[in-house]
Amino acid sequence: MDVTDNFGIVTGQEDIPMVWSVPVNAYDNIFQSMLSFFELSTMEQWSIPLFAAIDAVGYDKIPIKNNNPSMCLLYVIYIFVVAFFILNLFVSIIIDKFNEETKKKQGSDKFSPQQIEWVKL
Repeated sequence: MDVTDNFGIVTGQEDIPMVWSVPVNAYDNIFQSMLSFFELSTMEQWSIPLFAAIDAVGYDKIPIKNNNPSMCLLYVIYIFVVAFFILNLFVSIIIDKFNEETKKKQGSDKFSPQQIEWVKL
């Protein structure tokens, strides 16, 4: 940082102490990775680890802005796959429970397979 006098003339340089900390959503170990992917699958603040992954250079290296924009593709694919899987799982459970309750209400849950075939005719 430049040091100026009262007239705006640069008189020297001053070092600013900077601290670099690893974000919580890092992929440095398996536990942080699992936490990051869980957070990504819940869609809760998923952009923070996305930008950290795009800026990542390597282990114990200072991030460089927009170093690897292709990481965005990985995140988008992961979000679509996980969201699609979770949505299908959720919908299938709801439909299954609805069908069970419908059978109980109609009394057809106690039918034998032969009786079910006869009702279908």
